[in-house]
Amino acid sequence: RRVHGGITAKMFSSLSNRIAVDGATRFDDDEGGECSLTLRDLTGEISAEIALRIATTLQSDQISSLTELNLANNRMGDDSVRHISTAIQNSHFSLTKLSLHCNRISADGARDIAAAMQRHRTLTKLYLGNNLINNEGARYIALAIQSGECALKELYLNDNRIGDEGAGHVATAIQRLCSLTLLYLNGNLIGDEGACHIANAVQSGECSLTTLYLGYNHIGDIGARQMGFAIQSTNCPLIMLDLSRNRISPRGAHHIANAIQNNRLRLQKVDLRHNYLPNSIVQVMTQAMERRKSFHLIAAKEHFRVEELGEFLSAAGDCGWAEVVQTVLNRIVTLQNGRRILKLKTYHM
Repeated sequence: RRVHGGITAKMFSSLSNRIAVDGATRFDDDEGGECSLTLRDLTGEISAEIALRIATTLQSDQISSLTELNLANNRMGDDSVRHISTAIQNSHFSLTKLSLHCNRISADGARDIAAAMQRHRTLTKLYLGNNLINNEGARYIALAIQSGECALKELYLNDNRIGDEGAGHVATAIQRLCSLTLLYLNGNLIGDEGACHIANAVQSGECSLTTLYLGYNHIGDIGARQMGFAIQSTNCPLIMLDLSRNRISPRGAHHIANAIQNNRLRLQKVDLRHNYLPNSIVQVMTQAMERRKSFHLIAAKEHFRVEELGEFLSAAGDCGWAEVVQTVLNRIVTLQNGRRILKLKTYHM
């Protein structure tokens, strides 16, 4: 598809704001079919004035075949997002994919996007990562998901300062027969309480999620335990679960290990990298993986900082000290010129 001036819409990346807006004033739609518009990584930022001009263009009768709109990485802010959201609600096209990550969107902007989600029933993919949505914004998005007017299948809310309260709102939404199958919540502030909310939701029998990303949060052993119970439930639809870079100790990992030994488990992939997993737990998981040929475990930790040693030992719980120390040493030993070189600094307990 092409916009006025002979510039292809899919190659509309990295242009100045002035050129972008002038170039997007008219779509040539004489060839029929679908088209996508990308206005991302622009020089400067999309101000409210420029966003209003883009919004006016989007509401034109001439634009009827737009299916993908990419406005990521433009530092738009809430005022600009409000104009874009209004345009989407009043548009003549059937948008299926909307990208708004990295745009300084707060809870106010999330409220406007939520309104667009409910009015635009063809939208199936929404990218809102790396914004400032927080718990309140998560509530607006969650209400839109469970409204019955939303057909969203993939939602990206990573890196948005969402905590346990926001996770609770999302959990309520995904257990009310919504259409969501993929949910990104990586890089937020979700702890055990939020993880428990989500664990209860995925085993409710009314959740359709198959892919769940909860990496780089603050989930500990309590959350891991509840998630372990959840994935063993016959009602749990999860196929892929990411719990990497959390605060799961051997005690919490034990519950996940027990869960994946269940041969009736639907789960096919679990990511536990950058947690505190002793060799015995990894071995149990590996054996379960060997029995279930379709199961994929990611548990290796590429880097283990010496300053993490105290936290690891504190979290070791009931594991034997010999095993704990050996696990630590195994992770600090590196290969250099074909020889095993031990790099270990003194840590004062």
